[in-house]
Amino acid sequence: MTIGINGNEANVEHRVGVGQYAYELISNLKVQSTKHHFNTLVYLNSQPRQDMPAPAKYWNYQVFGPQRLWTLTALQKKLIDQKRSGVLPDIFFTPTHYTPLYMPTPSVISIMDLSVERFPEFFKRKDYFHAPSRYGNGC
Repeated sequence: MTIGINGNEANVEHRVGVGQYAYELISNLKVQSTKHHFNTLVYLNSQPRQDMPAPAKYWNYQVFGPQRLWTLTALQKKLIDQKRSGVLPDIFFTPTHYTPLYMPTPSVISIMDLSVERFPEFFKRKDYFHAPSRYGNGC
C-alpha cells in the first residue's frame, strides 16, 4: 500500500494549529511506515525542513512547484500524471480541509472546525472557497 500525504502544513518553521497537528501526524506515520512496511510519499512545494522525518526505505518526498496555488495546480497535475503512469498512491491524505478539485484517488481530509459555517460574518468571501460545505455530504 502507498499513502500520499500533503505535507506542506507541517513543512514550516513556526507550526501552530493545523501545522503542529500535521507535523505530529506525519512524524508518527513515519514510525508506523517503517514498522508496518507501507510506502509513504509526502508531497511538498519546497524542500523538507531539517526537522521533517528523514527519507527512508518506506518514506519519500516529492518536491515540485509552482508554489502559488500549489494544491489546485501543481498537486492536481502531479496526481493526474501519476495516475497516467500507474504510480498513483492508493489513498491520499491531507491534514487540511482542501484537496485539488479533481482527485484521481480516494482521499481523506481533516476538518479542524466549522467556524466559517457557524459565524460567516467573521470571514472574507475568499474563505468560503475553502469552507467545508463545499464537500457536501462528504463531511
